[in-house]
Amino acid sequence: MAKINGQIIHGRPDIIDGFDGFLELFNSEEEAIEFIVGHTYFFHPDVVEQQISAFNKNPPIVVRKASGKDYRKENGEEIKETTSKALNKLGTVYVDGIGIIVDRDGNKKVRDEIKKYTGHIVSEGRSRNTMKNFIITHIWGNTDNPNYFSSMWNFCITPLYAASLTDKDDSDCFCRQLKNLFKAIAIKIYSPGESMRRINHPVDDVSIGAKYDGDKDPLVWAEQLIKDQKINVINENGSVSKITQESNDISYIALERVSTIVKGEFTEKLRQLKDDGIIEELQTIKYCKEKFGLSYPILLPKEERKSRPKHYYKDCITIKGRDYFLCQEWKLYHKENLRNWIEKYEKNNL
Repeated sequence: MAKINGQIIHGRPDIIDGFDGFLELFNSEEEAIEFIVGHTYFFHPDVVEQQISAFNKNPPIVVRKASGKDYRKENGEEIKETTSKALNKLGTVYVDGIGIIVDRDGNKKVRDEIKKYTGHIVSEGRSRNTMKNFIITHIWGNTDNPNYFSSMWNFCITPLYAASLTDKDDSDCFCRQLKNLFKAIAIKIYSPGESMRRINHPVDDVSIGAKYDGDKDPLVWAEQLIKDQKINVINENGSVSKITQESNDISYIALERVSTIVKGEFTEKLRQLKDDGIIEELQTIKYCKEKFGLSYPILLPKEERKSRPKHYYKDCITIKGRDYFLCQEWKLYHKENLRNWIEKYEKNNL
């Protein structure tokens, strides 16, 4: 049947999927899935174990509001206003005789747990976030069950560009395999079913979802990604590690923070600079873009400004008797250029 402007003449228009452009960047869907997983953050098992142990004294009770539930007061009276905020204000409410607390906005308790155990702030407003352009993704869902909703083994921190993928129907091959891989990784590093049974908080559905013919085996895939050091975990102090595995032993390799390099070695090299030309170059966007990939000058003279400019650290550094503000907009992908510049400095003694 002929098409006009990409639409079928009879029936409905062709499906236009906004995610197709992303997939075109990769050679295969598997490669795209590994890219997303490689930029997703799980939690270090020690962090998860701390939270699970705390459940013994303070059992989880908070849930996300679910549609179709019959929410009632302790005396059995039906609750008419069932928005998340209204239910949360009532404190403990009851569903099928079980007392729960409905989360105020659907993720408040989850964000609080992340902050409590890692120090990171996610999805609380761009100016506050320590992890920007990420969302919190529940791996198994079941968010109307308190044992699932706020348990850190049941959520990861996913790049914003992959936000909707885990909410799609499992009939979508790409999304099904991504979700199953998330589950396989969580099973490998947390053993959540066993851990929750140990504290007498059993969870029923912590297995891999439906696997279709042609799907890659998620558990084997997860093992390979762990072996290849492709899985990120957030530690108790907020730093990041890569999981690795030798034989049957899983261990963790701490990643060097960019901010640690900037505030340490890089700042020390800047303080020792002798070349006026390099000092001038570091005050230009062109040089900093070319050498480091930054969109801001690395140095700004303090005497030319009454207050600390946005995108710069509060504390100044002194170079050849002059105070400068130091750019703080460093990201993980700047690390290689940063290291190259430091090595060049050490070699040439600029």
